[in-house]
Amino acid sequence: MKFHTSGIATLLVSLLLLAACNNQAGSHVSDVREAELADSVFLAPPVAWGGPFLVCFRFEVTQAEYRGESIELEERDLPATQVNRSQASEWAAGRGMRLPTVNEWVHLRSAGGTQSSPAGNANTLELGIAKPLPVGVFERSRTPLGGYDFDGNVWEWLASSENALAGLNPDPAAMQIGGSFASYSGIGDQPPTRIAHELDQSSDVGF
Repeated sequence: MKFHTSGIATLLVSLLLLAACNNQAGSHVSDVREAELADSVFLAPPVAWGGPFLVCFRFEVTQAEYRGESIELEERDLPATQVNRSQASEWAAGRGMRLPTVNEWVHLRSAGGTQSSPAGNANTLELGIAKPLPVGVFERSRTPLGGYDFDGNVWEWLASSENALAGLNPDPAAMQIGGSFASYSGIGDQPPTRIAHELDQSSDVGF
């Protein structure tokens, strides 16, 4: 999840958003030190159509972050699933964030250089694990910017397109990206995508 900013106010806004991310994360994970919270934030470089982007999560949102600390200990670090896009969007908006668009997500996955092929390096169908794993398990699938699980583990909900976010031509359907433990790796540098209804819920879809 991220914010995006542009122009000369970028540094100031980034600092303000960094503080906001720390405050929000602290409300859910009280035993995490401030330095660890700051490490969960990274700034992605800009592109022609926008940015730079301040990303408040290096990992898929976890069960503990989404459902609270009362969740079973062995499930706390698993990605939050059975969440539809409307719920994911509301959760993000309540913390001053939003879901990424497809262009932003692809940019976050690929900016900064190449990464290892997801085949064998991510929780996809090739491995036959058949269930989500705790976020960040596959270090070899870490993106050049420091994000995890962009490939495999669980599909991730995307926001509407840039046009829809600006109030133009709302998307007729919702999109998921990145694949999961129940799907095969993408081909080359192209991440798998699929269309779904925004109210769909699944054990292999998170955000």
